[in-house]
Amino acid sequence: MKTSITREITCPRELDALHELVAALVGRTCWRARLGYGDELTLDVGRRVRRSVGSVETAQSERGEWVLRARASAWTIASTGSSFPDSPNATGELLPLIEGANITEVEVSYPSLSLLVCFENGYRLELTAELEPDDQDPLAHWELFGASQFLLEAGPGPRWHLSRGGESDSIPDSTPP
Repeated sequence: MKTSITREITCPRELDALHELVAALVGRTCWRARLGYGDELTLDVGRRVRRSVGSVETAQSERGEWVLRARASAWTIASTGSSFPDSPNATGELLPLIEGANITEVEVSYPSLSLLVCFENGYRLELTAELEPDDQDPLAHWELFGASQFLLEAGPGPRWHLSRGGESDSIPDSTPP
C-alpha cells in the first residue's frame, strides 16, 4: 500500500513527527560519504544493501540501508567544539572524517528545516536550508531514502513530504539494528 503525507510547519511542535522519522539514523554507521552530480552530498548509513545496476550486481552498486542526500542545501562538517565555517565544504575533503562513525543525534531546526547530524567521533554535519527558497527551484532541501520505498523530503520551504510504497504502510522502526 502506498502512503503519502505532506505537512506544512508553522510552529516548532509540528516538527515532532519529522524528528521521529529522522531518528531512524541514530545508532547507525555512516559507511560512505560522497559528492555526486552538482556537488550534492550523499551519505550511506546502516547496513550495506546490494542493488542491481541493469542485470549486474557489483560492490559498486552497494548503497546504505538509509541514504541521506543534501539537495538544495549548503553543508558543512566541523568538530563539535568548533563553530561552523563561513562557507560550505564543497570540495569534500572532510568527508572521510564522518565515514565509519556512528550517528548519535539528528536534529531538525525550526523554521528552516536545516538538519544537524552528530557523530560519535565528535564531528557534526549541518545541512543548511534556505528559509525562503527561490520559487524557481522546486528541489527539497534534503532527502532521506530507506527500506520499502521510503522517501522523506524536507522542503522546499517549511514543509516536508513522506511517501512510502511496499507491503506495509507503517513507518520504519527507529531502533538501531
